Amino acid sequence: YDQVVVFDGHLSLHFDADERLQSVSAVVLPDLNLNTTPTLTEQQARQRAQQWLAKQYPTAPLGAFHFESDGLVIIQPKAASGKAAEPRLTYQLLVDNQQHIRELLFIDAQSGTIVTHYSENCHALTREQHLHHLNNPIWTEGSQFPGELDQSQQQQLVSTEHVYDFFRLTFNRLSYDNADATFRIVDQAHTMHACPNAMWNGHCTSYCTGMSTDDVVAHEWGHAYTEHTSHLLYAWQAGAINEAYSDIWGELIDQLNGDDDLGLRLNCDNSQRWKIGEDAPALGGAVRDMFDPNCNGHPAKVSDPFYHCESSDNGGVHRNSGVINHAFALLVDGGSFNQQDIPAIGLTKAAHLFWHANTYYLSRTSDFRALADALLASVTDLRNVDLPILALDPTQAGLSGKWIGAVDSLAVARVIAATELRLVPDFCETYRAVLSPDTPDWCNTQGLGFAPFYTADFESTTDTWTTSEVIESPESWVARSWVATTDLPDGRTGRAMYGVSPVAGDCDDHPNNGLLRLDSPQIPISEDLSGNIYLTFDHYFSLERGFDGGLVRVQQNDGHWQNLPIHAFIRNGYNALLNFSFQSDNPLAGQRAFSGANSGSVVGSWGTTQINLSVIGVTPGDAIRIRWELGTDGCDGWDGWYVDNVHLGTCAEAALFPVEWLDFTAAPKPKHNLLVWSTATETNNAGFAVERSTDGRFFQEIAWVTGAGNSQTEQHYVYEDTEYPAHLANLYYRLRQEDVTGSNSYSPIQQVTRKLDGQDWLTYPNPATDQLKIHWQGDAEQEVQLTVYNSQNQQMGPTTSWTTTKETLTLDVSRWPDGVYNIHLISANGDHSVQRVVVRS
Repeated sequence: YDQVVVFDGHLSLHFDADERLQSVSAVVLPDLNLNTTPTLTEQQARQRAQQWLAKQYPTAPLGAFHFESDGLVIIQPKAASGKAAEPRLTYQLLVDNQQHIRELLFIDAQSGTIVTHYSENCHALTREQHLHHLNNPIWTEGSQFPGELDQSQQQQLVSTEHVYDFFRLTFNRLSYDNADATFRIVDQAHTMHACPNAMWNGHCTSYCTGMSTDDVVAHEWGHAYTEHTSHLLYAWQAGAINEAYSDIWGELIDQLNGDDDLGLRLNCDNSQRWKIGEDAPALGGAVRDMFDPNCNGHPAKVSDPFYHCESSDNGGVHRNSGVINHAFALLVDGGSFNQQDIPAIGLTKAAHLFWHANTYYLSRTSDFRALADALLASVTDLRNVDLPILALDPTQAGLSGKWIGAVDSLAVARVIAATELRLVPDFCETYRAVLSPDTPDWCNTQGLGFAPFYTADFESTTDTWTTSEVIESPESWVARSWVATTDLPDGRTGRAMYGVSPVAGDCDDHPNNGLLRLDSPQIPISEDLSGNIYLTFDHYFSLERGFDGGLVRVQQNDGHWQNLPIHAFIRNGYNALLNFSFQSDNPLAGQRAFSGANSGSVVGSWGTTQINLSVIGVTPGDAIRIRWELGTDGCDGWDGWYVDNVHLGTCAEAALFPVEWLDFTAAPKPKHNLLVWSTATETNNAGFAVERSTDGRFFQEIAWVTGAGNSQTEQHYVYEDTEYPAHLANLYYRLRQEDVTGSNSYSPIQQVTRKLDGQDWLTYPNPATDQLKIHWQGDAEQEVQLTVYNSQNQQMGPTTSWTTTKETLTLDVSRWPDGVYNIHLISANGDHSVQRVVVRS
């Protein structure tokens, strides 16, 4: 895009032997629209990476790191977890100390934020490894064998030779890089931390004592082959596929050796077939079971209760690999599972299908659905091919006489259905937003409604609000404060308050730790109110998890500022406990707070927090202030904290509202929009704030109309909006009624649709999600023909005949694929016009 590489963006064309196109596979980021001019240099990005490394790996000397840069890259930060996010311009750096650290970092080229990172170290177990450098050769090719090598070192060499021969003889692959790279092994029997363990770190494989079995050794080298073919990320579903491939190759070597009891499995323990690590003394038994993953607490299908939803274990790479392991074992041995009867196709066919899929179809971010597509495409590619024998030495090599046929194709399709490879794991709470988007009406459970007596939406002045800073290190403090901004994340319009968590400082020499405070004015609570006092506010945060965070405090009657206990929160309470003072120099260290972002991401999301202030003793007659306090540590930062739509109120009956509404209408006139409303009764009514919106969600006050005060008769009001945005076809209006004590109530929202100059019809909303509305605003009724085409110029459904009136035609687009569509309208006199709309789920 704009001459910048898109991460994992690729297009692969697959041809048969006669050069006929068979299929196309791709990863694309459609509709990109972002600035590709970096603010930071690559050297500055590298400095940011060094700061990040110093925090994540405090005991590792920075001088030992090697940096490999791929320059500017556009990445969708949550691609590996299968969720949507805005693409970002980043620098891609591979950081490696040739031991236990190998991280792929993506650093925002505008802000310096670490957008996302992936570990490139692949290992058999879930613990962290610490290894020595490759600096002490004890055996080289051609040396006497076994020489002085102990039993474990001998097993490492023998099993590595089996791996090399297997891939060379079966798949014609010369070493893991297909360029005959040297296999380097580091025996870490006495120095590797976090044993028992084994790992591939991009340079060599290493093993703890009691881990040098054929399947474990082959598993680790399997990661090397995956890195040099699909290079699947080691995170989320891509990482689970990566891990499963290593289990598959490890178990294949194990079965081909014929050392174990490999009788067909009937239960968890009747055979060693499909067990991973069962012979490794350090493990005390198999760590995974491919035939029945549930035997080890791993999922056998996507909807399995054992499916791992959390970001730990790199998004469940070791557990969720059970789904792919199970698919392979089912394909080989056959069986019935999840209402699917799968015919057995045997080791040879299954191995070739999985190898072909990984080599030619999968990519860095491929998920389970992509693997399903890849396996079906591989079935087509390998038809009419005499598959090579699965061989461990040249005497076994040759053709197997086995061919992929219709029954094998059926088996693959049923395995995909049985293990639910196409099922999106949207049941996972932790895949979702850090703030729940739902806002339940807690007053409704009491048969009441929420009645705000104070509202701040920050759309106009914020003069009555105050900001302050608590600076821990003045000499290195980067000046900042809470500010009102319209540059809001996640497509939100309007204005909100923003506290930045900057990419600044050095946690050792130039700390940038401190507090940003946003204080409301003193808000009196009328003695006439009854019941609990509630606080609600909309907010969004993206704060370095555990190190930066924000919390809410309350001051009651000019007293001390109080923290809010967990049980005061009704919805969207604190989600984190900040690191303690011995881990962090954040002034809020060790406190409960809002911190982090959406799961597996540095991107946040909007939600509404609801708090019962009566829990801390706030009652009618008090005067209170609310404080939003953002604490940051000495270095690094993600984005910050956005706060909007603050409300204080009670649960009240409708009769308590000071105005009884009769009607409210809004209509377009030649030179203005006319608003007319009436009330039946008014009690202490100060007046009405007229509010206008461009999207029906976020409103701004545009005028004030004084009310009647106290009245038991009908009152009628008129307002003409002469300064509306003339370039917009749709505007929305509402009235915010305010009484003399500051209490508010709201009218219904009214929409005004105006004819724009030179345009006879409107389409809205754009983008559309569920419904697309077509509104005729021409002067005369007529018969028109309306046709919809997608971006490939394919017609979407039949042409619609429509007699235009002032009514609106509504199209159901909820089942349309996401994309761009052209709406063609041909009028009775033959005029042809087209409008472009976007449909997004």
